[in-house]
Amino acid sequence: MLPVFGENEHKVLHALKLNGFNQTYSVKKKIKETSLYSVYLLSVKKKTLTRDEVLLIEHPPAKESSAHILPININELGTTTETIQKIAEAVYAHFARNPYWFR
Repeated sequence: MLPVFGENEHKVLHALKLNGFNQTYSVKKKIKETSLYSVYLLSVKKKTLTRDEVLLIEHPPAKESSAHILPININELGTTTETIQKIAEAVYAHFARNPYWFR
């Protein structure tokens, strides 16, 4: 997992706003970036509660980008390997539900 600074963080926050996510997010880490999608670990602040969420940004060729918060519970006590495995499973499940990716 790589730290995210500057322009990349701005792109992520812009994608969140364009897709209607109004919560206060900060980007913690870039998990993966490919030519078709990017995955980021976000920190969400809600009043006194802070939790982590996973953002998937799809950017396929000749289509508009879209952002998705994946339904995954990040346990801060888990190991990095466990966290990456949970994220990989959630990304796979997201694409398995989307028929566009399997044409």
